[in-house]
Amino acid sequence: MGLVLLVGVSLSLAVEAIALAVYVTDNGSEIVLTERYRVSAPSFVDYLMNLSEMGLTASGLMAFGLALLMLTPYARVVTSLIYFAATHNLKYMVITVFVLAVLTASLLTH
Repeated sequence: MGLVLLVGVSLSLAVEAIALAVYVTDNGSEIVLTERYRVSAPSFVDYLMNLSEMGLTASGLMAFGLALLMLTPYARVVTSLIYFAATHNLKYMVITVFVLAVLTASLLTH
């Protein structure tokens, strides 16, 4: 299950590195703080839905890398739930379902 965290963080890091390369190619080493690079949404679900609109731009890749990083713990909990269900470990299934519910509520309301 630790592999899920390793893969999620590694993928996020790789996407962020590509985004940085695209950003430097577009802007040089200057840091540009304009609305063009601002990514915001009323909720995380809206944030995910807006990723496709940003495309393969530097800000779109940065936003995608950040979304990957934010979804990594969620994927870890889902993986744990599948594992505990497969091993018929009811006690840890109940705990994991509670954690999954809290994470889901947090993602849907923020």
